[in-house]
This record gives sequence, structure tokens and C-alpha cells, in this order.
Amino acid sequence: MCKFWPRFQTGCCGSLETLCKVQAWYLMIVNPILTVLVTMGYYTGLFTSEAFPFTKCISDIVYAVAAVIYLVGICKRRPGLILPIIVLFHIGMIVNVAVAIWVLCAHAPRQSSPYWVSFIIESVVVLLFMLPANSLYHDFKERPEKKSADEAC
Repeated sequence: MCKFWPRFQTGCCGSLETLCKVQAWYLMIVNPILTVLVTMGYYTGLFTSEAFPFTKCISDIVYAVAAVIYLVGICKRRPGLILPIIVLFHIGMIVNVAVAIWVLCAHAPRQSSPYWVSFIIESVVVLLFMLPANSLYHDFKERPEKKSADEAC
């Protein structure tokens, strides 16, 4: 899957596995916090739309569950368990770019603030999370027998 993306041999903080573990832990911690904040914002009247908090909470919960599966896949060196997070990252990028285009086309003439830029920035962040996961997925598929450099999860 995703052979056209660039692949890394190492991460910014050592091994590629370490970088992916840090990303998985980040997703497992941040997404539930975002769910709580969005829910609090909804009940305090910060959000006026009823659909936005619900869909945001569902997507954060799905990302958190996928991050747990991702971490298990890293620890057990099973590329099939890394695949769900890669698929979610791809879906996230496509949705963010589509929403950015929709906001730009539908609301830009009436708004002076570049709200669509936040969706593009989020797409770039998702891409930066997806590239190491994709690299590790291919590394595990090509060399399943190689032992992990850092055993502890």
C-alpha cells in the first residue's frame, strides 16, 4: 500500500519505530483530550452547529482506537495492524483538502479570515504523521524477521 510515498529509514528521534511509537502515544493522548474539549465547547455554547461536535468526537475516538492498534502493530511487528492508521491518515488528508476547497469556494467571498488555511495545515500535519507509518509498514513487510531495536513499548 502507498508505494508512491517517500520512505524513511530513520526517524527524527532515533529509529523509525521510536518515532512511530511517539506518534501513536501522541494520538492516544491528544484525541481523547480533543473530544473532551469539543464536548465542553458544545455544552458551553461555543459551537452552534449540532453536527460538528458529534462528527469531531467520533473521528477523535476512531483515531484513538486506531492509534492503540497502531502501537500494538509496532510492538508486535505486524504490518497488518499498522494499515488501519495509514488508511485513516489518507482519509483525513482527503477530507481536509476537500473541506478547505469547500470553505474557500463557499465562504471566502464573505469572510476576510483565511479559515481554509487551517484545513491545509492540518493536512500537512496528517501527511507528516502518515509518512513514517507508511515507511514502517513497508519495512515490516520487507523484513518481518528483524528484531526491534527498542523492545519496550
